[in-house]
Amino acid sequence: MALHENLVSGFNARCVRPHMAEHMDESHRELPKKLGATRDPNPSDNNATGRLDENIYDMESCEYRGHALVINNYEFETSDKNRKGWEADSENLKKLFNFLRFEQHEHFNLNAKKMKEAIASFARDQISLNASSLAVVIMTHGDKTSFTGVDGHEIRRDDVLLKFSRDNAPDLIEKPKLFLFQACRGDHEDFTLEDSASECESEALVVGATAGQPVQSKTVPMPNMLIVNATLPGYRAYRNPNLGSWLIGDFCRIVRSKARKDHVADIITEVSRVLNDREAKQIQQIHPENLLSRKWFLFPRESLQHELRTYYDDKLKCVFPIPWLPIEGFSLTGTFVQRRLRVTSGEREGNLVGMDEILASVGKGRNKRILVEGDPAQGKSTLCQALAYAWSQPGEATEDIKSFDLVILLHAGDLRGQDSVAEAIKTHLLPKDCDITSGQVNGLLLAKNVLLIIDAFDEAANENEILHQLIEGKLLKHKTLLLTSRPNFLKNKLLHFHSTATVEGYNEKEQLEHVRRYAEHKKIASAPFESLIKEESVRDLCNNPLNLTLLCLLREEEEDTQLMLTRTALYTEIHGMITRKAGERLELTEAEVEELLLRPLYQFAFEAYRKNETVVREKDSKNVVNFEQVCQVGYLTKELVISRLQAEVRFGFTHKSFLEFLTAKHIAQMDREERLTWLQDLRYANYYIQVKAIEDDFDVRQNEPVLGFLFALMEQNSEELTQMAIVIMEETHFSSKPHPILHYSRCVASHQLMRLIDEVNDVPSKLGDEIVNRLPPHINIHQDCSVSCRRGILKLGKLRLQAPIPLNVYLGSLPNEEKNVQFVKDLIECKNIKCSKVWIYPEVATQLRDSVSELRIGQAESFQQVSIKCINIKVKPYEWFSFGDKLSGLELDSFNPSLSYLLEAALDKPLHSLHLNYRMELDGRCILLLQRLLRNELLQSVQLWSSPWKYHFDRFLADVAQLKNLQSLEIQLKDLAEEERRSLETILKINKLIKLKISIYANPPGLYNVLNNSFKSMSSLRELNLKRVNITQLPNMRHFDLVSFTYVPLKLNDNQIAFLSGALRSWHDLQELDIDFKTVSVAECSLWKLFKAIAGCHRLQILHFNCLEIGDSVVPLVCKMIESLKQLREFTSEEQRDESLTEEGFKQLEPIFKRKGLYTCMR
Repeated sequence: MALHENLVSGFNARCVRPHMAEHMDESHRELPKKLGATRDPNPSDNNATGRLDENIYDMESCEYRGHALVINNYEFETSDKNRKGWEADSENLKKLFNFLRFEQHEHFNLNAKKMKEAIASFARDQISLNASSLAVVIMTHGDKTSFTGVDGHEIRRDDVLLKFSRDNAPDLIEKPKLFLFQACRGDHEDFTLEDSASECESEALVVGATAGQPVQSKTVPMPNMLIVNATLPGYRAYRNPNLGSWLIGDFCRIVRSKARKDHVADIITEVSRVLNDREAKQIQQIHPENLLSRKWFLFPRESLQHELRTYYDDKLKCVFPIPWLPIEGFSLTGTFVQRRLRVTSGEREGNLVGMDEILASVGKGRNKRILVEGDPAQGKSTLCQALAYAWSQPGEATEDIKSFDLVILLHAGDLRGQDSVAEAIKTHLLPKDCDITSGQVNGLLLAKNVLLIIDAFDEAANENEILHQLIEGKLLKHKTLLLTSRPNFLKNKLLHFHSTATVEGYNEKEQLEHVRRYAEHKKIASAPFESLIKEESVRDLCNNPLNLTLLCLLREEEEDTQLMLTRTALYTEIHGMITRKAGERLELTEAEVEELLLRPLYQFAFEAYRKNETVVREKDSKNVVNFEQVCQVGYLTKELVISRLQAEVRFGFTHKSFLEFLTAKHIAQMDREERLTWLQDLRYANYYIQVKAIEDDFDVRQNEPVLGFLFALMEQNSEELTQMAIVIMEETHFSSKPHPILHYSRCVASHQLMRLIDEVNDVPSKLGDEIVNRLPPHINIHQDCSVSCRRGILKLGKLRLQAPIPLNVYLGSLPNEEKNVQFVKDLIECKNIKCSKVWIYPEVATQLRDSVSELRIGQAESFQQVSIKCINIKVKPYEWFSFGDKLSGLELDSFNPSLSYLLEAALDKPLHSLHLNYRMELDGRCILLLQRLLRNELLQSVQLWSSPWKYHFDRFLADVAQLKNLQSLEIQLKDLAEEERRSLETILKINKLIKLKISIYANPPGLYNVLNNSFKSMSSLRELNLKRVNITQLPNMRHFDLVSFTYVPLKLNDNQIAFLSGALRSWHDLQELDIDFKTVSVAECSLWKLFKAIAGCHRLQILHFNCLEIGDSVVPLVCKMIESLKQLREFTSEEQRDESLTEEGFKQLEPIFKRKGLYTCMR
């Protein structure tokens, strides 16, 4: 398990403790009710249920584990009798019974009559009848035979016990019952020989009696009771006014520490010993009366739960970060830093939380499927390890993890080759001689409150049916699943998760804490490591826990870390150290280590990588020469995530990142042709399929850890590096014009080159020239683009470019976050990058004001175009708002009239584009401001759109008609008056429009005549988008020379498809086609004509269908169409309407959709 896949330490920072019932599955509630604590023994499930034999109480036989009654009298009618310290007792008992998962009821300040009623009611309570055990705690004043109510009246001690006797409560007879009486039993005091500084009031705790021998139930009227009196008859009990009763405090603490191992009678003996050793002037000796007939374990001792806790306690307490020193473990709880998670879905998207907050919501009926993603070595595995280890430990660990009956931690690979989850548990987590059967494990999984933690989906997703069934809820649907993965491996399964989050990289505070804990573990001064994280050259490496640990190791070895500029440089230095140390141990030169041991290891790693395995079987090592010595180098360890007593020997790489580095070393040593062949055989197009039960996906970023290492390793061979880069640019369509940025758009495959050159210290001139020759028209940086994407674009900006690269950046809801502001500043300083347009999604108006100011939007050296999503902005900023004087583009999404100050701020600016999408009807002020903006003669692009159809823009056509340089118009039309029709005709016949998007409502009179007549002269039009338009009334659109056509009809029919098929044959340069088949079912013969026409569009690169019915009968047509489109690089078919596509039909589509270089999305 990797060193710093961290979490740890403070799991008890914030705990939510719902009642046990809130965590129970319904299947558990079906267990027998109104039973005692024993049931007819089934010899085959003794170990599984927690009962070794009939001499142990069964704590799992009923709906509730236990039910507790607490009577806490502290305020008496005679004030001098008030009991100080009661709050501490109350809090200690609450924590104890929560820990034991008992239902509990606490009463305060009862008179004698109410005390009797409370006790009688408790004995009859349905929860008591359905509980496996009971506890009664009375804290008050008393004497030898009775307890005192707050009114001064008494109830007899024996009357309390008789309420639970054989005669009065026959349904409770077999249940173990604990009575804890914190009260004086007389006025005698006992003193130690030496005085102490502690001051205690009468009725406090000290102990001294042994537990006594059990009495057989058949000989007594009150069987199965354990009575713990605070003191001997005739003596006082003591209480600290601040810390509470001696007995209650020590009893609660000791039970919490020993409940998982010892039975109750032994625990009481320990309480007695501890109280006897208390340093105090007074002495208090408890008086237990043991009427139990069996051993009472508060938690099942010899059970699946016990076996798991024992295993975790043994195996998870340490992590081993140093490949060549596998025996040096770092303490899990003492060394590492708690990790932050950023929520990536739901109402709390963007928030930073701890794992305990995510687990807390499980108890509220949510988050049954949780996904935690993170970059390599960012803390995923250690997060899993820490959760399981915390569950195994007694004491104050997070109470959210303790709310689960069972926590199962498995590596995703453990599920391969297994028949069930239960088989995987038995194989990998239980000893071979454990007689718990798989059937019993499965029964417990169904009956208990279970957290199933599956680590490293990305390492074992292939050929793993059980894993996929767990994610999809086909197995253990009502159990909580926590899954970890590297990013971009689960896109097609995200809908199965109720909560998703990513592990955040270290911030400066966490880096400091990390190096200090590292130094403390090593017992050396922390100063050298603290100075390390301040070095500019390694700043970007320090946010990764594993990288930071490796840097510390190098600093400890007095290596120079100044040149550790990239991840590859760091791993290369570590690799050199491993090589030197291996040579010293094995008495070989470094050259001999490389030739005899490392080259076979590189090959071995390469083969494991190709099979996506980090753990390999012994048989896979048979062909490796000198394998025993290869293992001694330090990269391989035995017994990684395998059963304690597995007979089969396995070897594992200490971390997947080391496997990827060694794989890259092997590829770097291939000859040129072999390396290029390997490179060309990779997949370079994203792929996403989700149709009915068919799910599959791929993201090009899955290849990048190895490719990043490879690029850096080949940096000194510029010719080879350039050839590799050319392959990647061609395969990922680096030069193609990117899609426009939308608020939901994501990082694309063509960014792969930027991420890879980030791993290179300096871009060789030859490679730089090839990149310059292939630069796209502009580059988009999306919200989910990685740090590597951003650093890569900055490196592109340092190349010898003929003209600056136009760059669009989406900053989302955190535009003024420090890292975003710094990125924009870096862009501004880069002379070869033109900051073109920025997208921001402010949460409040003040954030908008600050973002515009900090990012210098509209100023000459910064972004001169801005898109603002306004949906969350409710009020005007408190201070005057303005854009820079060079603002050339303004887009307002979800605009409303209260934001008129945004329009006003754009007045008199040199706007070339104005896009407005509003949700509420514009008021008079907004209309006047918009009209003034539309009179700007510089405008080349206008978009006027509204979400509700009742708002339209006909009134603005006269203003738009005055624009002589208009090249792009997107507008909604509803009621065209004669003057508005003339204005529209003027706009169209100017013949400067390159892009036209029209959406109509209610067929405005005369619109089709205006459009069809104008189309004859619109020879410059290249992009046409028609929504709710009947194209059969526009025959002149056939004469266009379009490169892009989008059609969203009101209701598509066979006539429209026939017309469109004919138009497509005349558009010889068409490169992008988007058709919406919504609300219609068309004849198969019409689809055949359409697909045949599309197949003739030989330059088509992007094809998008929405709501198309693709059934098995249509599959051959789709296959033939796509096969004929040789330049097609993107095919999407979303919102599938037909349910007739079978797995057999999909098998015909699959090789077509997985065609090299074809981005596919079908859902």
